[in-house]
Formats: sequence, structure tokens, C-alpha cells
Amino acid sequence: MLWSQTPRKPIEINDTRLENISEISLLSRESLRKNERVADKIQNPVKVRVERRRCRRYPFVASVELVDLESALQLQERVTDLSLYGCGVTASKPLPVGIKLRVRITSKGSTFSAPGKVAYATSNGDIGIVFAQIEPSDQMILEKWISDLRDR
Repeated sequence: MLWSQTPRKPIEINDTRLENISEISLLSRESLRKNERVADKIQNPVKVRVERRRCRRYPFVASVELVDLESALQLQERVTDLSLYGCGVTASKPLPVGIKLRVRITSKGSTFSAPGKVAYATSNGDIGIVFAQIEPSDQMILEKWISDLRDR
């Protein structure tokens, strides 16, 4: 006599009432598929790229004018940190990664200006800007600000 022919009481697994072998088999296959997906995620974890900065960032508060070089859109924002290669900005409008900008930072009577590009953007409005081709006079202003920040 086969199992399916033998009168048996229904089996309950995780609040599911199973009446026959085909239902038990189906539940087993679904469980195996789920376990295979979990095992795949453990064996093939998502790789996260770690940002490696070229130099130290210093907390720095100043006003910044950002101008989108394609659309000429102008934004007045706040710098949150500064390095020799870029700055962090709290933006009121999200900016897409890769957008090219004219960056103009004003602090203590000096103005630094350079082209830049949005390196990263977060959902809460923080953006990272990397500077490109800094003119010597602007490089001197940037280095003076960094020197002042180091001495604190």
C-alpha cells in the first residue's frame, strides 16, 4: 500500500495544513529554492567599493556658488568640508553624479574658483565635488585655507 493510499491525518507545517504527499513535496521544493537563494547571496556577496581619499578633509563652513556648465543653472549652497582635491557641499537641490560645475567658494574675504565635477551625491542632499585644473592663484588660496585648518 502506498503512502498516498494510506489514510493519514493531515500534517501541519508553519500553520499550513498539508493533505497529501504532493503538497508536502511542493512545500519542500519551495523551501529548497529559498535556501539556495540565501546560500547564493552568502557565497557571492555584493562588492562594495570603498572610497579612498587622496588627502584629509577638514571641516569647513563657507558659502559656495555652483554653476552647471551645461544649463547655466546657479545654486547658492554651503560647503561642509574641504581638501586639496575637492569639497563636500550640502545642496538644497539634488545634482546628478558626473555633472560638470564651476565652483566658487568665498570665505574670509577670499574667493576660490575652479571647475569641478560631482563625484557622489546622497539622498539627503550631501554632494562631493572634485576640483579640476586649479589655477595657481586659486591653488594658493586653497592651500592657505587648508593650512589655517591644519593649525587649529
